[in-house]
Amino acid sequence: MTSQIRPTAPSSNTRGLVVPAAGSDYKHWPVFTCAYGLVQISMMIWVCNRGGKISNALQPIRRSRLETLTFRGPTVINHTEYPNPWYGPSERSLVQLGALFPPCMRTEHRYNYQFATSWSNIQLRLGREKLGCCEAETLNIAGTLTKKQCQSMSAPNMTQWKEIRCSQRRTGQNFIAHAIRPCCDALASKCHMTSPDHCVFIGGVYHLHAEHCYQVDCLAFSCDADPEVRGIDDDHLLSAGVILPPSYHQWWRFLVTIYLPHGIVDGTILNLLGLPICLIIERKIGLLRMVLVHTTAGVGGHLIGSLCSESTSITTGGVPSLAGIIVISIIYSFRAQTQSSRILLYLSGYFFSLVVLFILSSFPLVNNFSTFSGLILGIFLGFTYLPNLKLRREHVVRVTCLAVIILVFIICLFIFYEVQPSCSWCMKFSCVFFVDGWCE
Repeated sequence: MTSQIRPTAPSSNTRGLVVPAAGSDYKHWPVFTCAYGLVQISMMIWVCNRGGKISNALQPIRRSRLETLTFRGPTVINHTEYPNPWYGPSERSLVQLGALFPPCMRTEHRYNYQFATSWSNIQLRLGREKLGCCEAETLNIAGTLTKKQCQSMSAPNMTQWKEIRCSQRRTGQNFIAHAIRPCCDALASKCHMTSPDHCVFIGGVYHLHAEHCYQVDCLAFSCDADPEVRGIDDDHLLSAGVILPPSYHQWWRFLVTIYLPHGIVDGTILNLLGLPICLIIERKIGLLRMVLVHTTAGVGGHLIGSLCSESTSITTGGVPSLAGIIVISIIYSFRAQTQSSRILLYLSGYFFSLVVLFILSSFPLVNNFSTFSGLILGIFLGFTYLPNLKLRREHVVRVTCLAVIILVFIICLFIFYEVQPSCSWCMKFSCVFFVDGWCE
């Protein structure tokens, strides 16, 4: 015979909490919720410490400066900086900390095609062009370029191209400063031959130990992988046509991104909003179910959200996980409606939390499609894992919902790794222009 727990009245210290069922529902310790709260606080501190400079601006910052170290002489350069409205680090810093960034997680077809079909790489591989030293004596700058690159980057009669790389110049011939070197431009993974001041101004990474963009794998620096500088003296690489950069299959980003906030603001809001809800539902469903729902809704939400955005967009935060938790809390409340006289109050709190999440999702960097996907997955997860649903053919419902979840993951993973869609117009549905320039 199975023992039954006699229902007891809620204790007085639960006043103000959402308690949709009798005291007998509270059978588990909220281990995951407590650990999750500590992890979130630690991650916010870590993000702010590792992310470097944090800007409190809301609108894009447009800057201009006079750059003197160019082959065309003094030139005005412009740069637009897009701040993090959540009072957090830049997008590149978030990617280096572990945010979901598709090019770091798969063999990126667009990046490889762009790298392989760049004019200089093709000419170098076929032997039609050679690298030499492009010097501008009057400007005191030099850089290792092909002859045609030297001509296109300089003003007429301003430079001289020599059939020797700048690093191989002999003593007495190297008095012109070798200042033009590769610069990786933020998350665009594009390489430019610029001066160090120019590179720092646009927020790029200047490669002092490389001579030409052919040597540099910009994606490695975006993904915080171990970069490898390719030697331009390796003629066997050129003749063999091995010019594609390595791929970085960092699958662990699917998990890390759930616990990585955009900044202090969204991390604080999610903690204040989500911890009470997670605390209550975990005491009812237990540690294992809580971990499964939280992780599946978060990973699945971010996975689907990445399919509904540009291929170079980042996705991070715990919003889809919390959306899934709120949905299973709603399902649990309906299951326990015969035991609770305050069902409308609890449901109002849950729906209010969902509204707050979707408002947050209309801001930059938070993907609205991820939130909606986490919500939908939460429905199927609720019917899969919640105990005592009191449904007809409950076993069939659970198996069907689990099969749907597995099928969705298989299809989405195939699309993510093989099809690699890029939806530029999806931003119109994921970001609201509250401030001019937010969604650019």
